[in-house]
Amino acid sequence: MLGDQAGGRQPVALAQQVALDQAKAAADLEKQKDAVAAQQAKGEKKAQAEYDRLMKQTQGGARNRTSSRPQKSVLEQVLRSSVTRSILTGVVSGIFGTRRR
Repeated sequence: MLGDQAGGRQPVALAQQVALDQAKAAADLEKQKDAVAAQQAKGEKKAQAEYDRLMKQTQGGARNRTSSRPQKSVLEQVLRSSVTRSILTGVVSGIFGTRRR
């Protein structure tokens, strides 16, 4: 009888140990899943920040865009202005006296 009782308890203890091991394995699996999810969220957040940075950079670039032709030098800008032309016209006509009346 004692052998039967001990034999009967041993499978129960073994079943409890197996259930405990399965519970630990399930908990470990959940921890791993949580860690992977956290890493993915971190990666997505980093990617979104990079995307936002690039979008902000391209929006600012649209306002500061230069034309395809080269920019005129300062001297060209001054000499081509209407104010400079009128001043030079006055000086030349004053020197040579060839002003039309």
